[in-house]
Amino acid sequence: MSKGKFVKRVFCRIWFPGLKSFIVNAGVEELWVSAWDHAEPHEFYRPLLLSCPVTKAPAPVAVAVISEPCQEPSNVFLLNSTSDSKNFVICLKPLNFWHDISLKLLEWMELQFLLGADRIAVYKYHLHPRTLKMLQTYEIQRRVTIIEHTLPGLNPKNAQDLGEILTRDVWQKRRHEMLVYNDCFYKHIKSHKYVVNIDLDESIIPLKHQTWMTLLEYVRTQNSKILNSASVSVPNVYFFENFADESNASVPKYFNMLRHLRRSANFTPPGFAQKSFFPTQYALTVANHYALKALHPSIRTNTIINKNRAQMHHYRASCPPKMEKECHENYMKYQTRDPTLLRFKDKLIENVFLKIKELNISDLVTNDVL
Repeated sequence: MSKGKFVKRVFCRIWFPGLKSFIVNAGVEELWVSAWDHAEPHEFYRPLLLSCPVTKAPAPVAVAVISEPCQEPSNVFLLNSTSDSKNFVICLKPLNFWHDISLKLLEWMELQFLLGADRIAVYKYHLHPRTLKMLQTYEIQRRVTIIEHTLPGLNPKNAQDLGEILTRDVWQKRRHEMLVYNDCFYKHIKSHKYVVNIDLDESIIPLKHQTWMTLLEYVRTQNSKILNSASVSVPNVYFFENFADESNASVPKYFNMLRHLRRSANFTPPGFAQKSFFPTQYALTVANHYALKALHPSIRTNTIINKNRAQMHHYRASCPPKMEKECHENYMKYQTRDPTLLRFKDKLIENVFLKIKELNISDLVTNDVL
């Protein structure tokens, strides 16, 4: 991160087998699109991607970032060449919750695992002790990675002040999140085929397949090149809480997604609020909705899957800020029942029940705490 526009030169010292090293100029790229907002040169902490060009064989074993060519490095990053070749990792932007969100988080995570997530990387500012303990149980089982995160500089570290700052300045908040999305992407480029950036109120749901992988395999059979993109997106549709929930005795009332089966009849337009699968072999930089840049100029930045095959369920209490009028006119006015999620109901309820028993948090169920 840089405070204001970054204007300094940066160098990379790269080590190869045998401890021979070379110094090269680092490429510096701001992880942002200038058209999103106008910012003066001194404004905002800005996320940066540093690139160290390598033209020599064999592959390097370590790299350091330095500010002068002959400087003794104070940092060394070891490069791991191994690959686990898992399918999907979800990157969850930093959580900051005083209250207990265990049940809501539990339903959401178990749904992602049913759909094909191998691991969920959870960035964390602050969590209720019980929620954190639940996540740590998943971490022991190697299904979740908890990554402690703080804001740069003199920004506050406590949850309440953090919440106020992140709510007050939306453009700075989004820049902070861009750092996390790309950090998580690069953490998993060797271990996973796809990175998925979604929030706790979102889920990518296949309409005619049981998992993300079978969905993508079908898409590939229809067009062999469609997945050769830096991001493969799914159209967004809103499930608003005030559309009422389902009074179905077979679904316990502490389930949030399973009980909200009414959505807007209208999807948001292409490019708006969609979420994506990011192929780690094709993307260079990513955002929350789609890739910013592809790894090579010949690769498409974005492809959208037909809404007849998959949809991005977005569960919201109300319309997104700054588009309330448009939201009410286009989405709140028109609703329809959508039972798609019920295809996963029995297995999802079973898995959540088993986890509640394992975690010994049945008191939350008894007291109907959401």
